[in-house]
Amino acid sequence: MSVTAAAPSSTANLGPGFDVFGLGLDAFEDKVRITTRLEQSEQITIRISGEAVKSVPSRVEDNCAGVVVKKMCQDFGIKNNLAINLEKKVPAGMGIAPRGHRPGTGRPARR
Repeated sequence: MSVTAAAPSSTANLGPGFDVFGLGLDAFEDKVRITTRLEQSEQITIRISGEAVKSVPSRVEDNCAGVVVKKMCQDFGIKNNLAINLEKKVPAGMGIAPRGHRPGTGRPARR
């Protein structure tokens, strides 16, 4: 079983201007897919593809998506082996500024 979420690159302050047009584009969006496996191991893995392969951390403890999934597993007693796939299509500098940070898309977790 899996679930996928997408985050467009230009909808930080959605208004009646050009940001609305950004909703209609699928060229620049990040996708997060979480897949569960049958074996009971409590293991979480992260695989990154696309634009930011080298700049996005793949270690669960250093990745916002990994931190959130790990906490949800603890809070809800999820014991399945989970794989997080991050598909980064938003080129560096083309996404939302830090003030519009998207915590579910694999940005580095703050400490």
